Amino acid sequence: MWIEKIQIKNFGKFHEKTIEFEPGLNIVYGANESGKTTIHNFLTGMLFGIEKSRGRAGRDDLYGAYEPWNSASFYVGNMIMQIDGKRFFLERNFYHKEKSAKLRNLEDNEELSVEFGDLSMLLGGLTRENYQNTYCIRQAGFLADESLAGALENYMSDVSNSGDGSVRIQAALEDLSKKKKAVEKEQKKSAAARMEAAERLSMEAEILKKDIILHKNRNNAEKLAADDNRKEEHASEWETVHRVEIRWGLLIGILLLFAGGGFFLTGGIARWIGILCMLLALGICYIAGIRYSNKTVGKDTDEIPEELADELHFMQEQWKEKENRYYNIEEQLLELAEPSKEERELAQDVKALELAIQTIQRISAQIYEDVSDGLHEAVSKNISQITSGKYDSIILEEDLKLFVWENGKKIPVGQLSRGTLEQAYLAMRMAVGSILIQEEPMPVLLDETFSMYDDKRLADTLTWLLKRQEQIILFTCQKRELEVLERMNVSCNKIILDEGAL
Repeated sequence: MWIEKIQIKNFGKFHEKTIEFEPGLNIVYGANESGKTTIHNFLTGMLFGIEKSRGRAGRDDLYGAYEPWNSASFYVGNMIMQIDGKRFFLERNFYHKEKSAKLRNLEDNEELSVEFGDLSMLLGGLTRENYQNTYCIRQAGFLADESLAGALENYMSDVSNSGDGSVRIQAALEDLSKKKKAVEKEQKKSAAARMEAAERLSMEAEILKKDIILHKNRNNAEKLAADDNRKEEHASEWETVHRVEIRWGLLIGILLLFAGGGFFLTGGIARWIGILCMLLALGICYIAGIRYSNKTVGKDTDEIPEELADELHFMQEQWKEKENRYYNIEEQLLELAEPSKEERELAQDVKALELAIQTIQRISAQIYEDVSDGLHEAVSKNISQITSGKYDSIILEEDLKLFVWENGKKIPVGQLSRGTLEQAYLAMRMAVGSILIQEEPMPVLLDETFSMYDDKRLADTLTWLLKRQEQIILFTCQKRELEVLERMNVSCNKIILDEGAL
């Protein structure tokens, strides 16, 4: 596949801008802020679309960066591309409220559907992420030498384990491991809190149990003492009553004696005296009975004073509350003996993370077996050609350390020069792209990729690129590439963004 022409209707700083490309090498030259990155993002946007992020993220995303200020709804561009010898016209409106895409085969004017996957089929199922991880190669100069060497190893490792470099295997595993440790920490924290709560409740239950037992023992002792006192009081009362009964009995007997004698006397006065004695004896008996009854009733009612009764009632209520609290604590302790709902959920999270880690490791191992041989062969071929045979091959060992071979000697990539590291990075990306896209080669977008190259290395790399099948679109702010090509007597398609710059 190669891109024949683009027409930027309204995208970023460009309005009604038309650019024509050619197969082979195309150099887009312009100073900083001239629009090179805008064209780069327009090309990928046309192929894979541009989505508007939601919320605050939408302010700084790709959509917002190139949204036209003057007419947001007219966010439009089109492209003509050739795939397998056939020309296709693709037009997009990126405006999120009226998003649309039209695809037409220019050979027979057949209307195709982007929505139903016709464009994806033409691109061999390639995704934006896969394309950006292979054929979109930006400047690596922002990385320090050590970081670039590490990036090479990580990229090679990710490709070997994912097949296209889209999945950062090691980073994903490290992220999952960190999450697993964090969840396990929360799990331990929750269990410790549960055990601490159980310990506090156990101590409280022990104190309550002692209070309850002490109260029962004290209550029993008080009851026994009260019974003994009551028996002594009753015995004393009966003794007193007995003495009173004897006295009253003697008095009544004497009165009855006089009364009986009065009945036998013939005189009227004596008879009346006898009757009075009889009545007096009966009255004394009645009054004595009432006094004894009042005394016993009063004793029963006064036996427990009102204040003492209130205090006893209060103590009984406290005792009941302590008993209820003790039984509640026992129930809580039974619940705390089992893992909480939070702990169970955290345990499930740990198992899920463990399963995810195991799954990634298993799948990556399988992918590694499938692609490692072909990947190493393709990368080694590229590194040999791009360095004019100086380095024979490149290999990633089991410990994820990357080495190159020079005249039979194994050299860690960390010992390579900066320029060679960048060449190796380019060789890897191109090799992965060729493995990933078996059908139609995709255009290669190079953004200031050679800014750190010396002239010799730049000439070797350009020579290698010119021999490849892919369309090359190089964005640069330097004239070095054009000058080197001129010295090599090699022509290319020049696209100058600054009028009068050359």
